[in-house]
Amino acid sequence: MRARPDLLDPVAQAIWATFWQHRGSTLSDLQAGFRRHLAPGNLPFTLAAEIDGRFAGTVSLIACDEPDRRDLAPQLAILERSIGL
Repeated sequence: MRARPDLLDPVAQAIWATFWQHRGSTLSDLQAGFRRHLAPGNLPFTLAAEIDGRFAGTVSLIACDEPDRRDLAPQLAILERSIGL
């Protein structure tokens, strides 16, 4: 996504609809969180796939979302395919 920041909105939309919308989180909060994935550095980062120019799916690599289990870092997170594929 660092090379294709235009995919931030479709990635955030897919993740929000699957994991966060029903919890009452806002799409704008999730978009703000994903903006950290665009910053230079190691983690977090997100890969986004396209098929024929259309967003197809995503996976993120994060440091660790288990504060008491830093030995699990790094972690794959938020594996999602686009609805309709």
